[in-house]
Amino acid sequence: MRTHFSRQTAGFFLIGIFSATTVGVKAEQLQKATLTQLETPAAPAAAVRKTVTLCIGGGAIKSVSALGVLRVLEKNKIPIDYIYGTSAGAAVGSLYAAGVPIDEIEKIFVNGQWQHTVSNHLLYKAVWSPMYNAVSIGAHNHFPGVLEGAPYEKLLHKYLPKTFAELKIPFRAVATDLCSGQPVVVKTGDVTRAVLASCSLPLALKPVEFEDKLLVDGGVAANLPATCAKTDGEADVIISVYTDGSIRARDKSYFSSLARIQRRTVDLFCAQADIQSAKNSDVLIVPDIDDIPIMTTDKRKVRESIEAGEKAASEMLPAIRAKLGLSEPVATN
Repeated sequence: MRTHFSRQTAGFFLIGIFSATTVGVKAEQLQKATLTQLETPAAPAAAVRKTVTLCIGGGAIKSVSALGVLRVLEKNKIPIDYIYGTSAGAAVGSLYAAGVPIDEIEKIFVNGQWQHTVSNHLLYKAVWSPMYNAVSIGAHNHFPGVLEGAPYEKLLHKYLPKTFAELKIPFRAVATDLCSGQPVVVKTGDVTRAVLASCSLPLALKPVEFEDKLLVDGGVAANLPATCAKTDGEADVIISVYTDGSIRARDKSYFSSLARIQRRTVDLFCAQADIQSAKNSDVLIVPDIDDIPIMTTDKRKVRESIEAGEKAASEMLPAIRAKLGLSEPVATN
């Protein structure tokens, strides 16, 4: 009995030693593992990229300066998540949002395609507008205006998809509701029709019936759509292309031509509202387009507008990178 007890006791004793040793080893391993985890710094969480809205103001050939801005942003890999465009800014913005290459869009304006479709036989039809208005009764668009915009729609159809949903970048066309007098941000439905409405300058182009609204040029209520973008709140950072001429003092001798008086009048008209809207931009790009005509087929002037956009955007790159939290590129020899 004593021997049996002794052997049993010895067995339990050995088991206890073994168990304690095993637990001790596991505890030591766990402790080492814990210390290793504490000593090893955790991998930093991936930074969330800030989203960007690009706003392009109206101004016909002045708005083409946005192509230069887009070229600089694209070259420097600055992302664009949303595009808001008014009037000609809607034309430029929608084409880019559809994936049309910048060089191809440039050709549309430099070669005068856009200008001819927008103002096709405008003077001739203006003289005969009473007859045109009489003939238009019962037609597709019976509202007053010299042009219905069919050639312009045809040009847009060549490059744009049917609906907003098919665009590669979310795009918003800004127009003016003629009935309420308020700006309207169009983001669904027929994209070509929406761009036509955004560009329908009263008297020159007929108002456009879009769903339950009667729309005219967005420049009437929101020539620079930064306030619209801010209200929608879709992106973290708003970059705006200010397409008005500067309101700097001029000598009387400057206004020696009708074109300069016209440009000055339009700039003064738009600037009153656009300066307020510009305050809703995080980065404001201001191309030097004072001497760019509102409407021209002069290839040199169109290219000057684009180059002015490139220059202004390049100057604002540090501010854009700072707003987006992007580091400056490292210079290489």
